[in-house]
Amino acid sequence: RLGLLDTADADATTVDIALTTTGSLLTLTASSSLDVDNVRFAADRMDIAVPSAIAAANSLTLETMSGAFWQIDLGSVVDNTATRLELSDAEIGRLTATTLRIGRTGSGGTITFSTDITPAVGVSNVHLLTHGSVIGTAGGLTATNGAKNLAITLSNIGAGSVNMTDSNTNVNTLAISAPLQNVTFTDASGLTVGAVDSVNGVTGSNVALSATLGDLTVN
Repeated sequence: RLGLLDTADADATTVDIALTTTGSLLTLTASSSLDVDNVRFAADRMDIAVPSAIAAANSLTLETMSGAFWQIDLGSVVDNTATRLELSDAEIGRLTATTLRIGRTGSGGTITFSTDITPAVGVSNVHLLTHGSVIGTAGGLTATNGAKNLAITLSNIGAGSVNMTDSNTNVNTLAISAPLQNVTFTDASGLTVGAVDSVNGVTGSNVALSATLGDLTVN
């Protein structure tokens, strides 16, 4: 269990908390203020139990510890499915950071949206990182709290894919690094291809981008 973290000052600090035992549960039990800090939580299971669990961090990374066989389910409301880090829409909404990163390259498992996810108002960028695929057909990233910029990084060259076609997915700027993988992305409104969190433009083997109700702009 993790209680209050308070590093509220003018300095940028790195906060790194990892549970190395397979299947360990990290529970956040108190609201934390981390101003301009960069925070990383690594655990195979997480319970983000309180409102404003992380407030005002510069960046926040959530990742698993157990490699590619341990996947990430965005939208699940339980925490006990085998080999899954499960984060509900409510839990994601309790995290505020300019850049919210979920997953990791090199050995991170597939990331799947099982329902729509709405990050907090204070989140500007969402970055999904995986050694597998990103699947958003039963859910996606919504703009209920303002459209976010989305980056996706696939690190397993030639394996995996990006398939985000949920009708509620609505982002501002999109950037995808999937050099030899298939990329399919549908946005509910207009869409700009640009730079997000050090990912520039969209790369892929076969790329299909569509904007349902607006313009598609490539910067």
